[in-house]
Amino acid sequence: MKLSSVFQRFLILFLSLLALEPAIFYSYDSTAESTINAPSDDGSSPRVDLTTPFLFFGNKYQQIYVNNNGFLTFNQSSSKFIPDSFPGFKNQDIIAGLWTDLDNSAKGQIYYRQYTSGSILQRATQDIISFSNFSNLNFNASWVFTASWNNVAYYDKTSTAGYDTVNSSNYFVIPGSNSGSSITKLNTSSNINVPGRWAFRVDGESKPIAEKTLGLQLKLNSYLNLMNTTNVEFILEKVRQNLIKNGLPDNIQMKLRKLQKINP
Repeated sequence: MKLSSVFQRFLILFLSLLALEPAIFYSYDSTAESTINAPSDDGSSPRVDLTTPFLFFGNKYQQIYVNNNGFLTFNQSSSKFIPDSFPGFKNQDIIAGLWTDLDNSAKGQIYYRQYTSGSILQRATQDIISFSNFSNLNFNASWVFTASWNNVAYYDKTSTAGYDTVNSSNYFVIPGSNSGSSITKLNTSSNINVPGRWAFRVDGESKPIAEKTLGLQLKLNSYLNLMNTTNVEFILEKVRQNLIKNGLPDNIQMKLRKLQKINP
């Protein structure tokens, strides 16, 4: 889901594993105002012309495609049913609510709609300013685009949720969404302390990955110091704090799987 004002663009993902109340979503239905994708395995919407240009990390788009397999593209539709792992370092911008192998010809509906007036704009405005990440912004939504994959059947594939940009100059993967076919915490995870919701500001310019790389400098007198459990826990906590500072939820946990000494 993408929200915008004249100067600010936001991406909101509402994620559900049938555990969220329907009220958490913006309205979606089969009314004349909403458009429904035709039933088709690995299909897509036709080109959707946007009433308001959408700025996504420096690229301004006048159109969008709602792909049946759970993701949005801008330059062309996509039938890919095996998701890329982000960063994909590909040549297109992608917003993936839940990119996996879906088939709406078997079950479910895919809706999309644009709003330029009405209660949805008011709700979008209230949502953005209520999120702690954006509470200091003067935001007023003037346009909303929603895409909903409602009860669509899917195959047991590895999935990806988040977004990726051209050459992966900006990307984000919701923790756990690309670790296998069993994703059990999407409806409880969040980066804005609202279970099942993720929000990102996406109207900034793309930056080289080097400028986004996190660095942590530590000085240890010996390998034995690193083997000390207390020191390891200290290092992991510092890494965790840096990740939270850069947008991950504050309930993430860091665990050491293996410690190996490598001689220079």
